Amino acid sequence: MNRYPTWLNLLVIGILMLGALLALPNLYGSAPAVQLSDVDGKPFDDSMLSQVVTALDAESISPKDSFIENGRVIVTFNTRDDQQKSGNSLRDRFSGVANVAFSSVPELPPWIRSLGLSPMSLGLDLRGGVYVLLEVDMDSAIESRLQTYSQDFADRLREQRIRSRQEVVNQTLLVRLQNAEDLEAARDIIRDADSGLLIADGADGRSLRVRMSDAQIRARQDFAIEQNITTIRNRVDQLGVSEPLVQRQGVDRIIV
Repeated sequence: MNRYPTWLNLLVIGILMLGALLALPNLYGSAPAVQLSDVDGKPFDDSMLSQVVTALDAESISPKDSFIENGRVIVTFNTRDDQQKSGNSLRDRFSGVANVAFSSVPELPPWIRSLGLSPMSLGLDLRGGVYVLLEVDMDSAIESRLQTYSQDFADRLREQRIRSRQEVVNQTLLVRLQNAEDLEAARDIIRDADSGLLIADGADGRSLRVRMSDAQIRARQDFAIEQNITTIRNRVDQLGVSEPLVQRQGVDRIIV
């Protein structure tokens, strides 16, 4: 005899059914495919899908299926030979417009795909691939920014007829003045250029030590990381790598 309330039985049944539905995509096999993504990162629409299918028809290639997924055109085939032939043809046809990559996609029925369900992603130990951990040289990024400040300050001081020499040492910009009387004027010019900088007097009484604040350093680090991620992702896409993962790890590292 069932001693549990009806609502609890229904809840358990519902959870089991939901789990079975989420696990269902893992039962389907995969098919060789070619995926096309926009070189500028924009999503493709049905018009691009039609162009791809038309291009394959012109080559007498019959794809198994074709659809749009996450802004990319996915075309599946029955054999690896068709995949190879189609990939080479599409790469020539849409050069400069789309990045073409060989991949393997699950053969899901349209109704499962419409629900946004997908098989569990396998790791590198099960599926294979390459794992690369890159470290961005943050010290060089900060010193590069200080060099930019150095040139800017030199121009501003020159306009006010203040003679100076700039040097970047250990993430500090040293501004050495020819005349100690120009110290306060130089400080005001630098502060007007960027009020967030930390300015301290030098030990000799005629120089200034300029450093970036912690907030500026963090912003520079974030900019350097995002710039490198964008560059790496663009280069990986140009190689036609399927399902690349490029993301930040920690303060100064990038996983590819």
